[in-house]
Amino acid sequence: MDLVRFGDATVDRIVALGTDEELDDYAYKVAGCVGEFWTHMCRSHVFPKAPLNDDTLLADGIRFGKGLQLVNILRDLPDDLRQGRCYIPKEQLSKCGLQPQDLLDATKINTFRPLYDRYLRQTEDHLASGWRYTTSLPSAKCVFALPAPGRYLSDWRPSASFTGETYWMATITSKFPIPIPAG
Repeated sequence: MDLVRFGDATVDRIVALGTDEELDDYAYKVAGCVGEFWTHMCRSHVFPKAPLNDDTLLADGIRFGKGLQLVNILRDLPDDLRQGRCYIPKEQLSKCGLQPQDLLDATKINTFRPLYDRYLRQTEDHLASGWRYTTSLPSAKCVFALPAPGRYLSDWRPSASFTGETYWMATITSKFPIPIPAG
């Protein structure tokens, strides 16, 4: 998706998303759908009989993913701009009298700050849904490992934590050797 949208982008030719709807769609496609997928998987295979509101759980799982992606977008804004990518919608920037390249100019930070703060509040709202999502999961089964591509989960088993509570842990097995980073 980024290769198509930002393929010709450079620091001299910054390409921005157009609207808040495009930003929301992007956040869903790269992270919200992950929350949706894992909600369906865990609901089916980890706690299928737990008394949960599935609609709320799914909506919160999606928002959790979107919130995490917005964290990445806001945190990585300077680096993305230097690579020609701007995830802050052009429509919102222009309402502030800004263009994407203006975000590289430190003298424009006070003009940008209210918009940045708006996206921070949106991120916080999404992450609050993520917290509700996490705390609504059955406590005996809310700690589990998520696989990376090329790996799969097997052997769900109970495991006592240092507090004495029982959690369900999974063994991650891999088809390929997993390099362990040095230091």
